[in-house]
Amino acid sequence: MCGGIVVADRVGLPLLFMYVVAFGLAGACILHEKRRSRWLWLFLFLFGWVNFATRTAVVSPNDLRTILGDTHELVELRGTLVGRPRKLIAERDGVEFRHSLAILRPVEITRGKESIFAHGLVAAHTPDWLDGGGYAGREVSVVGVIGPPPPPLAEGLFDYQKHLYRRGIYFSVDVESPSDWRFLEKVGGPARRPLSDRFRDWAQAVLSRGLPKDDPTVRLLWAISLGWKAGLTDEVATPFMRSGAIHLFAVSGLHVAMISGIVVSLLRALFVPRAWCGAVAIPALWFFCAVTGFHSSAVRATIMMSIVIAGWSLERPVDVLNSLAGAAFLILVWEPRQLFHAGFQLSFVVVCGIALMAPRFELWREALLKTDPLLPLELRPRWRRLLDGPSRWLFLGVATSLAAWLGSAPLIATYFNLFTPVSLLANLLIVPLAGPTLAACLASLACGDVFPSVGELFNHCAWFAMTLMCGLSEWFSNFPGAWRNVASPSPIAIGLYYLLLTGVLNRRLFHRPRAKAWAAAGGVVLSCLLVSALAPSGWTQITVLALRGGGSVFVDAPGRSGDLLVDCGDPGGARSVVAPFLKSKGHNGLATVALTHGDVLHVGGYEHIACEFPISDLLFNPVPSRSPVYRRVVDELPDFAHPVLSGDSLGIWKALHPKPDDRFASGDDNALVLLGEVHGLRVLLLSDLGGEGQRMLFERHPDLKADIVMAALPGRGTPLKNGLLSALEPSLIIVADAPGQTVGRADPELRARLREHKARVLYTSDVGSVTVKISRSGWNVRTMRGSETAPSG
Repeated sequence: MCGGIVVADRVGLPLLFMYVVAFGLAGACILHEKRRSRWLWLFLFLFGWVNFATRTAVVSPNDLRTILGDTHELVELRGTLVGRPRKLIAERDGVEFRHSLAILRPVEITRGKESIFAHGLVAAHTPDWLDGGGYAGREVSVVGVIGPPPPPLAEGLFDYQKHLYRRGIYFSVDVESPSDWRFLEKVGGPARRPLSDRFRDWAQAVLSRGLPKDDPTVRLLWAISLGWKAGLTDEVATPFMRSGAIHLFAVSGLHVAMISGIVVSLLRALFVPRAWCGAVAIPALWFFCAVTGFHSSAVRATIMMSIVIAGWSLERPVDVLNSLAGAAFLILVWEPRQLFHAGFQLSFVVVCGIALMAPRFELWREALLKTDPLLPLELRPRWRRLLDGPSRWLFLGVATSLAAWLGSAPLIATYFNLFTPVSLLANLLIVPLAGPTLAACLASLACGDVFPSVGELFNHCAWFAMTLMCGLSEWFSNFPGAWRNVASPSPIAIGLYYLLLTGVLNRRLFHRPRAKAWAAAGGVVLSCLLVSALAPSGWTQITVLALRGGGSVFVDAPGRSGDLLVDCGDPGGARSVVAPFLKSKGHNGLATVALTHGDVLHVGGYEHIACEFPISDLLFNPVPSRSPVYRRVVDELPDFAHPVLSGDSLGIWKALHPKPDDRFASGDDNALVLLGEVHGLRVLLLSDLGGEGQRMLFERHPDLKADIVMAALPGRGTPLKNGLLSALEPSLIIVADAPGQTVGRADPELRARLREHKARVLYTSDVGSVTVKISRSGWNVRTMRGSETAPSG
């Protein structure tokens, strides 16, 4: 079935034809008993295909994809909330920014004087929190700008558009303020809020009783016990991410397993029969799933644990892999798009890895620590008997952590661009603390308003355990080599990795006739993976990053020594685009960073980049600047920084402007200009050079030629004046302007003027980030909105 879903995502066939074939195969399975098993596999494949196609096809004339186009327009939506609006917090330089995310099922869309009935889902984004009492099923009216979700600005960034598409949401609406929301009342009076919403508000109040207000640790307690994600800001989540313990705050299998263990252990301690334990534990798990918002990971874990507990309570043999497959089948039948969710893949791969690898590790432990089976327990050494229990517990923890890490490592690298070997050790100490923390939270909720003093005691216990978890996470993340940024592995590399891991776990591998063959095959696979990961590609890639203000260009040369980052963008762009882009490429440091001039939109993000990536060589423009940010950067320059002016050579790059005695009134005219020659191709980086600077550059270098020109918009004036552009005679012009904005975006006059030249012109506001790949055989261009162009000579 999974294969059918994957194929359906890439190949589209008429839905009616697929239904006819599927029903034909179903009939074949029923009528042909001898070949039923063969036909059944094909039917399951086709069932997955048809199920996915049915969920994603446009089958209604009122579908939003039919009504709305690719443009953005101001509309009024009237519909119902699919769930409670999520409260989110983003922290920037110690300042919290609140915003809300709500999913709507619109009933009516009003454009001007036209009202249209609609079918589909819409994601609504609003600055600040919605405190109007929103809950699932409540009718609302909202005014905002609707359109397709924004695609990522650069390669490697989180693809929010695809994230929504995988959930059946094809449009988003940007709401200016909470005042643009109206909560409508049904006929007969206001509806009562759902029990889950009321329970969550009550639970947050109970868990914060006796603790400081607005304490980040209290928010983490809400996250680990109630699935409240607003408190997981970047600053809080980063240490847990780097130590490999961020999974503790995703309400998933670990939480469900802990809660089921606590409930079942308590009931068994009270001598409750197995059957009644299951009758109590399963509804309790689903109630926990409901109050945490029916997150996909919680639903998956609850389904699987319900199957396991039901089998245990009925005294049936428990097979984890069989329960895992049953849960996956039910989930994919209900929602086939779950297959492409990172949480679905991580949940099932981790559990599957533990189920497959833990028994193998246990066999190795028994073989390593085995004793004489004929020797009575009383005659064994006392120290050996005392160490049996702790050693078994320690080995079980190490084996479970290792199995989970081995199973999830490729997916963690794919989705988070992280390799965290320290998680093997960190989870041994942090995960055991999660059990007491969650138990203390549950005990506090059990005391509730009946025993508030006892509840406060449990709250302080949970707060202390969470503080220890935060401290350990920070400590482990600061270990040398604890984590590294890695590039996303290719699907072929992931497939080879899991094939090799499966072969190692196969018992027949260790049979003498096959051992040498498997060892040779494993060596070849490992060699191929290492060569593909470490060997230089031979391409030089120059990427003009699309920022919402300012500019940044990254030159990724073969190896690491020739890498160059020109400018870092503004503080927001450095944090949200430049740094994630570099991490997605597997960079843990930067060979060279060049700061062109004092414009805060170009160098304001330097401090964040320097904090995230150790810099080997810093080049700066020594021409005095009135920018306080740039002056602070220059005043605090490290020892490895040195000035660059006209005539200086930087490897394949040469500085053309400015000269030491240049003093222009506008800071943009002092911008550093670099000319590089890559495999015979001349690339000119103009930054946002102003009009006077362009004139001076042309007078000093009248014979200057360039095949590719990369420029940004100056604060005053226009980039690429006709005189300079005619002299350069470029084949490609890349203009870095701000996407989705009127300020900082190339105006129609500039676009019309550049169209008069023979060069191909790309605007980052239109196509996103632009990457030019250069090799000895030629060069090509790739954008975020289009495919790779044909190589040029």
